[in-house]
Amino acid sequence: MKKNFILMIKKILFPFSLILFFCELVLYKFFKIRNSNKSYQTMIKLFLLSGGWSNGLIHNLLKKKSIKDLRDNKLNLILNNYEKNGFHLEENFLTLSETANFKKQINQLEGYWFGDKIEEKKKEIFNRNKIKSVKFYYEANDLIKLDFVKKLIKDENILDLARTTLGCEPILSNLACWWSFPSDLPDKKSAQWWHFDMDSPKWVKLFFYLEDCNEKNGPHIFIRGSHKDKGIPYSLRKKGYSRLEDEEINKFYSENDIIEFKCKEGSLLIENSRGLHKGKKLIEGSRLMFNLEYSSSLFGDVSEIHVNHHVIKELNTIKQKQYIFQNLK
Repeated sequence: MKKNFILMIKKILFPFSLILFFCELVLYKFFKIRNSNKSYQTMIKLFLLSGGWSNGLIHNLLKKKSIKDLRDNKLNLILNNYEKNGFHLEENFLTLSETANFKKQINQLEGYWFGDKIEEKKKEIFNRNKIKSVKFYYEANDLIKLDFVKKLIKDENILDLARTTLGCEPILSNLACWWSFPSDLPDKKSAQWWHFDMDSPKWVKLFFYLEDCNEKNGPHIFIRGSHKDKGIPYSLRKKGYSRLEDEEINKFYSENDIIEFKCKEGSLLIENSRGLHKGKKLIEGSRLMFNLEYSSSLFGDVSEIHVNHHVIKELNTIKQKQYIFQNLK
């Protein structure tokens, strides 16, 4: 009874939420004023109801036209795969020397242990001999300080990948890096249950493999085609923005569409994570991943990346990149 009453109240209030949502869209479009959490929740609700076309409308309203002509055979191939399947895999994108350099730099950073059974607030240096949970992660505010990361985020090849897949000028919206370790059960907080992302109207995630990944150390899994409008059936969308179990997914998708990425170190997975995906539970070993996220706008739930003034000045030396790095504060 109480649940039905709450649902009724939400339905009554939804038109008012829509009015606020459209007002904040206009404020962001013309004055770059960040939206409220209420409007972010409305954006999610519209996705759940529409199956995705609402995201396309918002994206087209807020995007900035690309500054480059990207008519290139290789980029066209990547775009075709990305739009058809929801992903594209580039092997040997980074050399082993580059991944080794990154791992050497990241060992200097402190991070947090994270998982269903633990969430430590105190930062510490990663120690492989003292594994405390399923996941150890580094914050964007710390990662942005690394020379290798600064070089990567302004690399024109990477920016062109973002421009191509987004269809507009990209904005660096997030970056992340984490270690994964074995556990008895899939870890819900560590994204080892099925889910879709919804941080902004349109975004692309670039996953860099910093270690070899096979069937035993937690391959990333994606459901081909689920990124498309109504690629996630309403029976799943009506469950809300939540984690899903294998049994729920297997009712709607065939084994042929569930793709496991067993990749070599240095590989790059370009993914539209609006599609259903998860990290598979590790059986043995470890997995180290680095992720860059570029968005077409900062409308939604995009946290600012805090860096010192010298880093911003260094990245904004080229005037055209000031738009790309506007989320650095």
